[in-house]
Amino acid sequence: MAPFDDTEAQLRLRQAANAVGAVANEVEELRKGLEAERKRVVTTNEERELNQETIKTLEKKLKSAEARLRESEAALSAAQEERRRGLAAESDKRKIEDAQRQRAEEERRRQEAALNPPQAKPAPPPPPPDEPQLSLLERQKLQVALAAQSFDPGPPDGQLGQRTRLMIAAWQRAKNQPATGYITRAQ
Repeated sequence: MAPFDDTEAQLRLRQAANAVGAVANEVEELRKGLEAERKRVVTTNEERELNQETIKTLEKKLKSAEARLRESEAALSAAQEERRRGLAAESDKRKIEDAQRQRAEEERRRQEAALNPPQAKPAPPPPPPDEPQLSLLERQKLQVALAAQSFDPGPPDGQLGQRTRLMIAAWQRAKNQPATGYITRAQ
């Protein structure tokens, strides 16, 4: 089965709709002509015979046009249904492909995780021996003092985490001291 081509389906749909419109216009014109011919006043037998022949011809053409209109409408319905089914099939196909891609990606991640187990984060280096052991309150005061000097370590939570250590190092650089990120007793 050939892959669904929505552009082609839309073209067939437009062609079928145009055919319906053209035949519907023809049917309407024939109905008007037939009605006009039936209303025409005839005075002679010759005109009456010509009128009857014209009416019969118009009735035949109208029946033929109405049959073509039904065929065109059926073709339009078929084209609409074909496109609906094609779009639904494409949607289903995309969903299946997406699910397959997702499963493949999950499998790739599992295999990668099996080959490369997560490494434990190395423990931060121990503070240098001259860094004093500070209480929670002292660590909070240190963070407040850094923030007051425009070295924002984040909220004063008393944790000397990465951001606080970076701000200590920035402060140390500003004071032309070794930027270790660890506070010394003298500092």
